[in-house]
Amino acid sequence: MLLSLLPGQKVLLSLTIQTALLPFAIAAQCYFTDGSPGLAELQPCFPDNTNSACCAINKTNGDPNDICLSNGLCLAQVAPYTGLILLNGCTDRNWESPGCPGICPKSIQGSYGIHVLPCPAISNDHWCCSPNGSNCCDNAFKLQMGKPMLLNTSSAAPSPTATSTATITMTAITVTITEHATSRAASGDSECSDSKSVIVGVSTGVGLGVCLVTLIGALWSQRRRYQRKLKENQHSGVKYMLSGRMCATPAAAPAAELPLNKAPSVFEMGTGG
Repeated sequence: MLLSLLPGQKVLLSLTIQTALLPFAIAAQCYFTDGSPGLAELQPCFPDNTNSACCAINKTNGDPNDICLSNGLCLAQVAPYTGLILLNGCTDRNWESPGCPGICPKSIQGSYGIHVLPCPAISNDHWCCSPNGSNCCDNAFKLQMGKPMLLNTSSAAPSPTATSTATITMTAITVTITEHATSRAASGDSECSDSKSVIVGVSTGVGLGVCLVTLIGALWSQRRRYQRKLKENQHSGVKYMLSGRMCATPAAAPAAELPLNKAPSVFEMGTGG
């Protein structure tokens, strides 16, 4: 049928087909940990991979998209969840692919995002999984928190001699928050100094501006928010400082080393998906 069309009609039909297929080439179905399908706003963070962790990076209601982290977790950007870190979805319905973040145990499943909470009473590298945001640090595990991935979407404008194309890439940036502490060996406890330093290293030459500043603020706010929740739920005697870090030496909590169904998949991404 295509061969019987005039040259101009062939080009128009080709453009129509390419444009119609474009959303399906980009969109993918993501699933929550219990296998239930997620909303269309959940899309893979690494679309070039066979299977990928998913975050809410395709919002169409005007809300800001979440930010993918290189370890497959998501940094929420919509109030009242701004700054929270969540395990959301994966393109593998059974969550058996190594592309799915194996961070939270299978005993915590549901058709929702799972909170990944910091446990600074143990260390800055200890985190835990909670279905509802409640304190879960009794089951803390060590986790290297991933780098934020900036989503870049570009589309080439159609022309009479070109077909529409779209590209989704992820660009990794490095955000390091350093806190200084002074210890008192004689008294057996420690205090946080008032000084805090934020060191930002950008792995690409792209100017990030306000977006990067907002991201750093969200990460800092998230840690302070969970600190306040821990303060409400734990016994007195643990000292909380205004810097957002738990500073006193607490009773050692039993920290299970990665109590997971499998080892976490850590994606060290540079530019590209």
